[in-house]
Amino acid sequence: MTKPERLLAVVGVAVVASALLLVMYVRQSNPADAQAAGCAGQRARLGQTLDQVRFSGSAMHSESMALSDTVRTRNEYLAMIATTRRQLSATHPAAHVLGDVTRELADASWILNDQNTPLQQARALLAEDQRELASATPLISEASADVRAEDCPALSLTLARSGWPKDRLLVELSQAARLNSQVSDKLDAALGLILQAQADLRSYSVATK
Repeated sequence: MTKPERLLAVVGVAVVASALLLVMYVRQSNPADAQAAGCAGQRARLGQTLDQVRFSGSAMHSESMALSDTVRTRNEYLAMIATTRRQLSATHPAAHVLGDVTRELADASWILNDQNTPLQQARALLAEDQRELASATPLISEASADVRAEDCPALSLTLARSGWPKDRLLVELSQAARLNSQVSDKLDAALGLILQAQADLRSYSVATK
């Protein structure tokens, strides 16, 4: 695993852990359900924020797991290429077979290496969303105190300073999912080339026995 891939994996674990902890915190601390006498409008906005935090945290967890799977699959395909190249060197096939297999493996390798940038972009989007979600924790704590005190002006100020709910979160999560889907399609193309190279090499080996 290369250094960028190790970084992706570490960041992915941090994003998943943070998302899970935040969702658990929100579930246990729901000031929007408090039975305050007033502050109906503010409590409604706070409820929207809590709903978005729950949804975004869950979606971020799922997407981070999906990206981790994509990175692992990419590494597995790179290992398949390395194995096939060793087999190619040991087989010493005819020139036309050597050319075909070499080209197919080179094309597959290029496709896989070309996915570094979109994977990093997707992970950066999730990392930014994780920071945004982390900012909800002090908001929820402060808003909880305002609701319990039935201090509507203070609750309004707390919500106004927070900037929540934040629709940008959903946009960035969608972008990360789109990038991951595009990378997955590229990995499928690379796998097709790898399997073709293995089939070509296997056919030659069988024919010369």
